[in-house]
Amino acid sequence: MTELVLIDPTNYDPALFDINIASIEGRSFKDDKGQTVTYHNGVLTYDGRPPFFLKEGDTYGIQKAGNKKEEGHHANTSVQGMVQLPSTNPNAKKKRDKWQVAMKMTENAAPSDWTDKEQRLIDFVDKDLRNIIANILTNKLQMLQKVMPNVIIAGQEAFDKEKSENPTIGQLDQAGQFAKLKEHIKSQTLSKISKKIYRKKKKEEKEKGQFDLLNANSQFDETKHPMIYANLIHYPNKTTKKEEFITKFYQFKEGIPENEWPELSHAEAVAKGWQRMECAFRFDALYFGSTISTQLKAAECVLKKDISSGLGHKGRLIKARGDIKRNQRLVTRSAIQPAGVQNSNNAPVESTPTQTIDSLAMSQVFNPSALDNIPGLATPVVISGTGEQ
Repeated sequence: MTELVLIDPTNYDPALFDINIASIEGRSFKDDKGQTVTYHNGVLTYDGRPPFFLKEGDTYGIQKAGNKKEEGHHANTSVQGMVQLPSTNPNAKKKRDKWQVAMKMTENAAPSDWTDKEQRLIDFVDKDLRNIIANILTNKLQMLQKVMPNVIIAGQEAFDKEKSENPTIGQLDQAGQFAKLKEHIKSQTLSKISKKIYRKKKKEEKEKGQFDLLNANSQFDETKHPMIYANLIHYPNKTTKKEEFITKFYQFKEGIPENEWPELSHAEAVAKGWQRMECAFRFDALYFGSTISTQLKAAECVLKKDISSGLGHKGRLIKARGDIKRNQRLVTRSAIQPAGVQNSNNAPVESTPTQTIDSLAMSQVFNPSALDNIPGLATPVVISGTGEQ
C-alpha cells in the first residue's frame, strides 16, 4: 500500500494540501436516457502523500452498501435508521457489491455533549477540508474549468451582479476585481462540495420535502448521532473475478503488541457484526460530477469489541400456546333431521342441581367487630334497621 500520512486535525499546515492537475482523469458513460455524461476523478495529497485520519467509535460492523431501488443480490442491506447516502458512482450498469463502515463520530448524540476532540474532528472533515479543496480549485482555475466549468460561470454571474449593484467594485484595479471574482468562484465551489458527516434531519422537514443532505440550513435531529460513512477498498481479480480486499482487518487483543494482533479476512470481519472499531480513513480520492465529493475509504480497521445491536434480546417474546384439548362432555352430536320432524334422538339436557348456600357461612359473610383490633381503622357504624353503614 502507498505510504500514507496521518493528519492531526489540531496541527496541520493547509498549504501542504494540493491537487495535481495530472491526477485528473475524465470518464464517460451513457445514462438511462442514452445521453453521454462525463465526470472526473482526482487525487488530494498532503506533502505529496495520501492523507488519512484516525477515529474510534461504535459501528454497524462491516456492511454491504446498496441502492434502495435495487432488488435481490444488490439490494440495500443497511440497518434501518442509517442515512441513505447519495450515490457518487454514476455508472449504473456496473453491478458490483460495495462494502462500507458506518461509524458514530461522538459518544453522545446532542452537540452540547460532544467533547472538544470530537467537535474538532467533525469541524475538520465538514468545514476545513471543504475550504481546503475550494481554495486549491480557486487558485487553479484551469483545473476547475476542466472538472466543473459551470462553477466559474456562476461565479462570474454573481460577480457581475455585485458590480452592477455596487459601483465601487468597478473602481478597483484589475487585481482587486480579480480577487473579488475569485471570492465569488470560491463561494460557488463551496456550495458544490458535499459534507461527509451525516446526521438525521428533523422528521417534519422530510415530510415537507425539505430534506437535503447538502443543505447547511436544515435542522438536525439532536437525538441522532453524527455518522461517517467510508467505503472499503476492494477490486475484482481479473483472473478469478472475485473481489480482493485491500482494506485490512485486525482483531484487537488486550496486552498484546499491535504487530501481533491477528489479521481477519473480510468474511470473518463481516461475521463479527456490530463492533467498536478504530479505523484509518483515507480522504485522498476526489470525485467531480454534479457535486464535488471526497471519497472516504477505510484503509485499515481494528475490531475492538462486540457491541449490542440495541434490540436487547434474541428470539421470540410471544410464543404459541400448546394444543387446547376439547372437553368431550361439552360436545353433543345428533343426526340431522328434516324440517318439521321432531328430533327424538337428541340427548336429553341434564338439569343442573340447585346449589344451596350453607347458612353458617352466610352468617360469617361480614362481622364488623373483626375490625376492632386494626390500628387506625374505625369500626363502621351500623344504622339499626337499615343495614346501611
